[in-house]
Amino acid sequence: MEKYLWSQAYLHSFVLYNIVLKNCNNGNLASSYLMLTASCFLTACHLIFFQGCIVYAEKFI
Repeated sequence: MEKYLWSQAYLHSFVLYNIVLKNCNNGNLASSYLMLTASCFLTACHLIFFQGCIVYAEKFI
């Protein structure tokens, strides 16, 4: 289960990273910088959230 959640978070960060690369190729540096910051933030939140869910769920198992 935990492996699945980590892979989901990784997948999301990978998708966001690709969006950033696309923006870089268009020469839109400011936009890509914002997207990169957002993707880092979202990935961190994602991992913290799922880690919290796992810890919470383990109390009931």
